[in-house]
Order: sequence, then C-alpha cells, then structure tokens
Amino acid sequence: MNSKPLTYDSLKTVILYMDPNTRFLLSTRIPSIRSTEKTVPLKIEKLVIGKHSIGVNQIVYEYQVYQVDCEDKIPYKVSGCSPLDQRWTCDIDEFGVRDCMTNRMPHNDGFVDMALYLENSPTNEGRLQKLKRKLEVEKQRYNQLINYRPKENHTNNTISFENFTKIGLFSAQKYKKENLELLENEEMVKKAIEYTNKRIMQMEKELVLFQSKANNIRPKFEIYVVKELENSEPCVIERVEYQGSIHKAGESLMKFMFAKRRNIVNITNLLSQDGSRCHIRLPSDMKIRLKNLNFIIRQDSSCRAALGSRRDSPRLSSSDVLATGS
Repeated sequence: MNSKPLTYDSLKTVILYMDPNTRFLLSTRIPSIRSTEKTVPLKIEKLVIGKHSIGVNQIVYEYQVYQVDCEDKIPYKVSGCSPLDQRWTCDIDEFGVRDCMTNRMPHNDGFVDMALYLENSPTNEGRLQKLKRKLEVEKQRYNQLINYRPKENHTNNTISFENFTKIGLFSAQKYKKENLELLENEEMVKKAIEYTNKRIMQMEKELVLFQSKANNIRPKFEIYVVKELENSEPCVIERVEYQGSIHKAGESLMKFMFAKRRNIVNITNLLSQDGSRCHIRLPSDMKIRLKNLNFIIRQDSSCRAALGSRRDSPRLSSSDVLATGS
C-alpha cells in the first residue's frame, strides 16, 4: 500500500488534537514540522513554573547543573536543593563553588547552626575543614548503625524515620541512644544505613569540589534537562554545556515551547512560585488567555511538588536524547 504524506491542512488538524507534550516532542524529532506546529493553537490544562523546572499538564521538565567528570562516571547534581544542608543553589563558579556561599544568601530554614557552610567559615579552607569534620562524624554514625540491633520489631513508622533523618541536619555529633531507638525494626535500620551511606558519598563528592579550587582544577559541568512523568522513569532529553547561568537555560526551554506562536496560548491553570531569585521570564512575544492564576507559597516551589510527584530526585537515563536547538 502506498502511503501519502498529510496535506498541510490535515497536518494542522492532527496537531491541534495532540497533547502539548507530544507536540513539543515532535518538534524536536522532526524539525521540518516545527514552523507548522507553531501556527496551530495550543491548549494547556496546567502550566507550572517552578524552581529550575517547568510543568506542562502531567509532565515535568527539570533543568539542573551536574558535574559530569566524576571518577565513578555518575553525574553529580550540584544545583537545586542540597540533601546535606537544605540550601538552594542556582549557579556555581568555574570550580563548583555554589552561589549560596559566595553571595551570602540569608538562611532562614532553621538549619543555620548545623549547615555545612557557617557564616563563621567565610573562606574555602574553613569550609573544607568543616566538611571533613562533618564527613568523619557521618562515618562514625554509619558504624553505629552497622552495629545497632533494635530491641523490638515494631511495624514501620514513617514519622519516626523522618525524625531520625532530621538529626543529621540539626546535629553534628554521633547518634545518642534515644536517636537510634527511633529505628524500631531491622528494616528501618537497613534504610538508615543506606541513607547514611548516600550522605557519605555526597560529602566525598563535595570534598572533591572544594579541593578543585585549592588545586586550580576546573571540573566539567553540564545542564541536564530531565523529563519526568509521574510514576515513570525520568530520562535526560537534553544536555548542554553549562556557561554560568542556569536561568538562561530555563528561558531557552520556555522559548522553545512558547515563542513565535501565531495564536494565543490557552491555559486553564497557571501556577507560579512565589517571588525569588529563581524566576524565569516568559517569552516577550508570548500571548496567553488565562483562566486561573495561583502562586505556590512553600519552601519547595518545584513543579514536582506542585504536580504531586513522590520522587525526590530523578535517576538519570541516557535514553531518548533530543536536540532542541532552534
């Protein structure tokens, strides 16, 4: 059977009834239809503009900075919320030093005294020594967990385990007896061991970044754009060289989606994070018809939180890499 290509009008009709994310995907895969796609009206049920992320309906596009030349070959995320001290990082310098340190941003989340980078450690050497001490304590905690055996075997208590993990943020000492007793069964102990081992690995990678500046070594950083649908495996759809501004990457992604459209973009619900230094500008030529506007006022202003995803951080996959250059 001979197949015939769609006529221009037929193609526009097909595109009109596609999901917005499918349209974005086709535009990256088939550049020849990109201009046609821009002429077709676009309807979006929910658009979420979060910290380093853009959510379109049920799909989140997150963009973060990763160190890509780690010894273990696993990309290490250096932007976003640090799991070690809960500070938020946007940009880094050529050595990987975070802007939350160099800009001396206010720290109002309750972790001032136990954060890795105290105000009384303004130098790189001071922060390095503090991190080494913190790492040594974390290794001692790991040994405590390896040797700990709960006296009873209660069912899992989510709140109890969450309280246990907070100890690492509020305290810089070995676990006390009452701390360990929060782990009420062997499964919780195993989970705590995995959690602590992960923190040790993260601290060791942080040490490498601090030592890079002391040794005048410039690591390689890239921005990864990760696409995630709730309850599915995230995948990297774009990798670009990091050039000092993660917000420009967000604006480029926004332009790819919404710039140069001939029709008004119809949005039922637009959610935007509360004012912060992580805002990105909408394309200057973007016209929208909006039904509901809401501001997300919370510490975690990410699209993943707004869309209700349960995943803490995406696991990277090299599949489905797209080229989104205009």
